Amino acid sequence: MYMENLCLAVVFTIKKLRHYMLNHTTYVIAKVDPLKYMMNKTYKNTNTSKWIMHLTKFDLQFIS
Repeated sequence: MYMENLCLAVVFTIKKLRHYMLNHTTYVIAKVDPLKYMMNKTYKNTNTSKWIMHLTKFDLQFIS
């Protein structure tokens, strides 16, 4: 549940700041990489699939 909330927070931020993030690498400071977790997850519902699609459009690098 924690990973899904973190992923949702990143997606919400991307939707609000999309115009700033299109042409630049964005560094996200977090303890874990939610995108890697969601891609490796065997059970994916429609929400997580949509979130993955939103997150893969941008150049995000997660820093612990």
